[in-house]
Amino acid sequence: MDGIWRSTGAGVRLSPAEADAAAGSLDEAALAMLQGLAGEPEVPLAPIPFGHAGPRGVYADDPEPVSAEMAGLMGKVAGAMIAGIAADVDRYRAAPPAVASTDGDPVCLFTAAIAVEEGTAGKLAARPGFDRDSDEPDRVTWWGALIPDSQHEAMTAEAMAC
Repeated sequence: MDGIWRSTGAGVRLSPAEADAAAGSLDEAALAMLQGLAGEPEVPLAPIPFGHAGPRGVYADDPEPVSAEMAGLMGKVAGAMIAGIAADVDRYRAAPPAVASTDGDPVCLFTAAIAVEEGTAGKLAARPGFDRDSDEPDRVTWWGALIPDSQHEAMTAEAMAC
C-alpha cells in the first residue's frame, strides 16, 4: 500500500492463523457491503473462523495497487470491524481448549463412582495411577495411565513446537 503509515496506539497482536481468519472476515464484510450497495439481499456475516481459516498471507510485492475506491472501502470496513475483531480474538483466546481424540472426535471428561468387591480397593490402590483417599480408605481414585518419562519429554517437545 502506498502512503504514510501511522502508529495508532494500543493494538492486538495476532498469530498468523488468527490474522488469516480476521482477514477472511474483513473480505467477507467488504463483499457483503458491495452486494448490499448493488441491491442484492443482505447475507449475515459468519463468525470469524478461528482455527478453520485457510492461509491468506500478505502479498507485499503486488505490482498492481488496488484502486483508491477499494482502499477507501476496505479502510472503512476495517475501521468499523476492528473493535469487534479484537473482542472476538479475546473471546477465542479465553475459551477453554476443545478436548478431542487423536482422530479429532470430541472427548467428554466425566467422574464416575464404581462399586467394587471387598478387598479390591486395596489391590487397585497398589497399582500405578491409583490413589487411596486418606479420609475414606475404601475410596480409590484412578488418575489414568502414567506416561513414561521418555514419552512425556517427546510429547512436551511436540506441544511446544506448535
